[in-house]
Amino acid sequence: MDTALGAGGERKGSYGLNWGQNVTATPFLVGRGKAPFAGKYGAKFAEITDGTSKTLMLMELIQAPSATGQAVDRRARIWNPSSGTYQVFTKETPNSKAADVSTCADRPELGLPCTNISSVEADYTLASRSRHVGGVMSAFCDGSVRFVGDDVDLAVWRAASSINLGEAVSVP
Repeated sequence: MDTALGAGGERKGSYGLNWGQNVTATPFLVGRGKAPFAGKYGAKFAEITDGTSKTLMLMELIQAPSATGQAVDRRARIWNPSSGTYQVFTKETPNSKAADVSTCADRPELGLPCTNISSVEADYTLASRSRHVGGVMSAFCDGSVRFVGDDVDLAVWRAASSINLGEAVSVP
């Protein structure tokens, strides 16, 4: 099976958009902080007052297999309006052992732990995950790309996901 095409013709990628610290139902509820993307929102450069070089834009995702006969796994689906697909949250650090919450198959042996839910009202959340040892590749809003270690401080990782809380921290 071609994992980029996936079962049923779905398209999967290796990145997800930064939706911030929370979950799909409440992406903007950390203070007044916003992420560069969420819902029907896309930040303008002028709105990224924490600095484009300090704000996450895209984070790596693992393409979750959806082989014939297995549970559907929507993680890493791109060009898809559904929740729990391409939206990456900083609720957990990169490659966290904590389960994603999505329509998915629990595959911790592949680095893809998941709690499967399929409710429209659900609070979906995906962590950035990769097959790299020790971290994930992340693109920042200035266009730079850096490797961020799994051991990044959770507060720093979360601060890097907001555009306007005055945190302006540097992700190591």
